[in-house]
Amino acid sequence: MMTEKKPAPGGAEIKVNVTPAKGGVTIAELVAGREKLAGSEVVLRGKVTKYKADILGANWLHVRDASSERDLVVTTKAEVKVGDTVLIRGRLERDVNLGAGYSYELFIRNAEVTVEKVPLERLYMAILVLLNNFMH
Repeated sequence: MMTEKKPAPGGAEIKVNVTPAKGGVTIAELVAGREKLAGSEVVLRGKVTKYKADILGANWLHVRDASSERDLVVTTKAEVKVGDTVLIRGRLERDVNLGAGYSYELFIRNAEVTVEKVPLERLYMAILVLLNNFMH
């Protein structure tokens, strides 16, 4: 199951304004091309909307990008936080049934996940914009 759009823990909506990975795919492209892409290694960038550590020996992420309001479920050894922008590389699986009611239309298991850091210049500019909006 690709999950529907849900607020982050605490009820706050996570803004998903990430650009697609260079040479990668978007979640919308994964959904549209799932038959062709299943079994292939894919690369995508997204924002972590949900994180559960050490379940069945893996960390479980729900990831969303700007192309879709659906989350993609990913397992990894990497540790991340809700709100992190991540680069994901892994083999796309389709129609995965893990039993006990856990089934996923699309799933990436044992992915290589890298947390992307925000460049200081971008952070500085965002702070200036916020301060400017606050002052006016």
